[in-house]
Amino acid sequence: MQRIVSFTKSMPNGKQAPVKRSTKSAAARNDALLDTRADGVHTARVGDRTADHLNNRIFFRLFQVGNTLQRQAVKELGVTTVQWAVLGALSDPRPKSGIKSGISLSTLAEFLVVSRQNLDGVLKRLERDGLVERVMDDGDKRARVVRLTPHGLLFWTDLQKRIYQFYAQAASTFRFDERVALVHYLNSLQRELMKVRLEKPKGLNVKKNDDDRWRELFRNLAVSKTRPVRTQPRASAAFYFFPIKTVR
Repeated sequence: MQRIVSFTKSMPNGKQAPVKRSTKSAAARNDALLDTRADGVHTARVGDRTADHLNNRIFFRLFQVGNTLQRQAVKELGVTTVQWAVLGALSDPRPKSGIKSGISLSTLAEFLVVSRQNLDGVLKRLERDGLVERVMDDGDKRARVVRLTPHGLLFWTDLQKRIYQFYAQAASTFRFDERVALVHYLNSLQRELMKVRLEKPKGLNVKKNDDDRWRELFRNLAVSKTRPVRTQPRASAAFYFFPIKTVR
C-alpha cells in the first residue's frame, strides 16, 4: 500500500502548508505498471525493459492458449487440434479443395503450418479410423492426394455442430468488434513472425558441440541402459519464456 508522508512549504503569508509526497519506491512503481509475476512469468525488474516484459507476456499467453485449446479439444470434442484442422481443411466445399478432388500432402502441410512428417503421422491415425484416404490425383496419376471418406464427411458434419458450441462458449465474453480486432492482430503477428531472422551467435559452434554430446550420451545409454545423466548446462537465466508453474 502506498504511504503518504506530510511535509511543509512556505506560503506568502509566512504560514506553513502541508505537502503530500509519495514514498512509493521506483521498483514498486515498476511493479504496479507491469507485474508479470502475477501471470506466472518470472522476469528481471528492469525499468527500461518494459517492452520486453510485455512481449514475453504476449508470447507466453499464446503458448498457454495453444495448450489449453489442445487439452479442451481432446476433452470436449475427442480430437486433437491437428486432427480438427485437417478434417476442417479437407471439408472445404470450394473447387479444387479437399472435399472435391483432395489436397496434396505438401499443400495441406503448408496450409496448416506443420511439417510433412508430423502431418503424415496424423493422417495415418485418421486413415486407420476410416475418416480420410489417400488416392491418385485425377490431374497427375503419379501424385497422391488426401480427401475425406464418406464416413469422414459424416463425422465432420456431426463434429462441426459441437465445434460451433465450443466456439460460442470460449468467445462468449468478446463483442463482435473485439473478435474482428483479435483476428486482425493475430494475422499481423503471424505475418511478422514469418519475417523473423536472427543473427547466429558469433564465435560459437553450439549446434555441432551439442550434437556430438548427445550422440555420445545415446551411445552410452545403448550400451549401459542406465538412466541418463544431465550433460548439458542449464539454460541461461535470461531465457524466461517458460514459467516454473502456471497461474490459472
